[in-house]
Amino acid sequence: MEYSNEEINKILTQYKKKREREITNYHTNLKNNEEWQHKNKERALNYYHKNKEKKKTSYQNDKDFINARAMLRYYKRINKVQSFVDKYPDKVEILSKRGVVVIEDENLQPENNILENMK
Repeated sequence: MEYSNEEINKILTQYKKKREREITNYHTNLKNNEEWQHKNKERALNYYHKNKEKKKTSYQNDKDFINARAMLRYYKRINKVQSFVDKYPDKVEILSKRGVVVIEDENLQPENNILENMK
């Protein structure tokens, strides 16, 4: 399904207006309403208890990825990304499968972010 530029702009504008209405409604009506706060806390607590095992299995499945990403961030912070690539090619492979760029190319320009352009 292809959208024209006008349709894309219309969809983005509608989304932006909807988010603004939701934020305004929260700050004016819901945030200070004690009944809503109590319902929201109860809903969140129920969701937490119902999905505790799902979250645990999700973390177990992603343990290698999370560990590799943390190591990459450490090596980026100390400016030794190349030594990370040399020492841990298996972790680089895990990261690249998930779409994480390990070595950034200076020649590439970041793409225009649609949501950033909305601001």
